[in-house]
Amino acid sequence: MGKIEKNSLKKSFILAMAVTVLIIFLLSLFTIYAGYRLQAWIMPESDEVYLEVEEIFADGQMAKSERLMTYGRKEPYARFVLGDGEELQGEMTFTIRRQDTDFSSLTPKRKAAYRFLSTMMFFLPVIFSAVGVGMCGRWFYRKKLQEPLSALKDATEHISRRDLDFTVGYQSKDELGRLCVSFEDMRKALCENNREMWNMIENRKQLQMSIAHDLRTPITIIKGYIEYLNGNIESKLPDREKERHVLQNIFSAARRLECYVESVRSISRIEETEVKKERCNLNTIIDTIAVDFTVLADKQMKSFILNNHLGKEDTGDVDTQCLYRVLENIISNALRYAGQNIQLTVEKKGDRLFFIIEDDGNGFSSAQLVNSGGKLFYSNSGEEHLGMGIAISRILCGRMGGGMKLGNRKDGGAIVKIWIAI
Repeated sequence: MGKIEKNSLKKSFILAMAVTVLIIFLLSLFTIYAGYRLQAWIMPESDEVYLEVEEIFADGQMAKSERLMTYGRKEPYARFVLGDGEELQGEMTFTIRRQDTDFSSLTPKRKAAYRFLSTMMFFLPVIFSAVGVGMCGRWFYRKKLQEPLSALKDATEHISRRDLDFTVGYQSKDELGRLCVSFEDMRKALCENNREMWNMIENRKQLQMSIAHDLRTPITIIKGYIEYLNGNIESKLPDREKERHVLQNIFSAARRLECYVESVRSISRIEETEVKKERCNLNTIIDTIAVDFTVLADKQMKSFILNNHLGKEDTGDVDTQCLYRVLENIISNALRYAGQNIQLTVEKKGDRLFFIIEDDGNGFSSAQLVNSGGKLFYSNSGEEHLGMGIAISRILCGRMGGGMKLGNRKDGGAIVKIWIAI
């Protein structure tokens, strides 16, 4: 039975049915044999036979005789004689007839027992077949079907309630076992998709809140200047210089509004970007990045330092373009605020690749660190980049199965920690 449980459903069913049929056949054979033996005991067959002799003498006379004899036993036989003992020759015919026990000669109880045995010899094999098939089916269901079907039923009920906090724990090498493994993989994929969807919704919500907050400043400025112009439009002595300054500020606020709109469009395009990972040597990517950023740092009269802790043969699945864009955004931002040095540390831990970017600038403000919290945020500094590099990098890290964390060094300067799944 243990071997049956390890086989596929098809093989298990065939083997179980073969064993069941064999057992039914042996039980039926034993039943018929036992019934036959009991019937023979109730109405035994006799070993005695009748010897009938018919003899025709020379003078035409005919004589018949019948004698009860035991089958297989030697017994003397006397010829017929006539008159004074003279033996007559003629034609002699022998007939042997077996003595059968007559059913009608049995007692009523023996007749009933004989009929009962005949009925059981017919019906018991049928009963054995029905019971055997039923027990085989019940055993097969309990051993091969009940547990996986129950696990799948519970899983579908959880999913129907939008509850993915469960596991399909049935382990087997048969078809239903593989189905449960596939179902568990589907659950994990749904759970991951829901997590990504939730993060995307939260990021979108944070983005909308940030945009709504930052839009207030230019809109308030434009409204204030429009009110100023309306109040002075009928002035006999307009201040042309003041009006020119107001118009310039309105134009600047409009440009900021335009930048905000373009930021939203850029982030929407980034969120729709498809990540395409390829297996590659990680050191090759790091060497290329180091060369490019060293050139970029030299142009700004700053120093770029690389600390590569990867092994020579370390490989991973990486979307090179997305990774380069993330590092470009963060390192460019670091170069903008660094005093003199930029340091990039690269290391691999398990199935994750970590990048730590440090600079010796003033670091992030308290407001930026509070607002970061793993979500999108925009700087409120009035600069045109509007924190887009950090926002885009955070989204791309999430798309590559990682994340980003901002902080400040103890001895001064900013530190950005990035990780991606490889």
